[in-house]
Amino acid sequence: MRTITLAGFAALFAAAAGAQTASYPTAELRPFVGAFIPTGAQANDFKSVFSFGSQAALEISDYVTFTGNFAYSPATSKIPTIESRVHAYTYDVGAEFRTRSPLLTDLDMVPFLGGGLGGRTYDYSDSRLSTESFFLGYGSIGTEFQLGRSAMRLELRDYVSQYNRPVDTKASSTRNDLNVSLGFAYHFR
Repeated sequence: MRTITLAGFAALFAAAAGAQTASYPTAELRPFVGAFIPTGAQANDFKSVFSFGSQAALEISDYVTFTGNFAYSPATSKIPTIESRVHAYTYDVGAEFRTRSPLLTDLDMVPFLGGGLGGRTYDYSDSRLSTESFFLGYGSIGTEFQLGRSAMRLELRDYVSQYNRPVDTKASSTRNDLNVSLGFAYHFR
């Protein structure tokens, strides 16, 4: 009896692995536009501004996707003693944990939670200031409305990072900001 049970589990596992091999991994390209929204102390130094960028993703199953993200924000500093333009570059890698819910015959809703690590570089237009980069982490929530290979994505990311104010004491502090984005996803299959 034990041999039959083990053989049954092995057959189910092999069938599941074979089924996933046929459709995974799947690569995705996800361009997006959105908003960089400083919160807390970060809102004292930067104004909210649009952002844009792209993600590359690799779906490894129905439930897990690995992502790489690059975003650019033409930020504006609120610090009165420096030139206002700051180029902010955000780059990170992470994972999304997803589920799929059919809405119509060919339309699926794919909600997700995610998280990851990366960095942000601030390139100040003010020649008295040097470019600085900082480590960050993020959590995300969103959904994708997928129709065949194409999808529309809505995502909210909450970033937590270190930041050195470029004037005053240059003391490092933990900062927070949000990025809300609307994007397109194309699934290569």
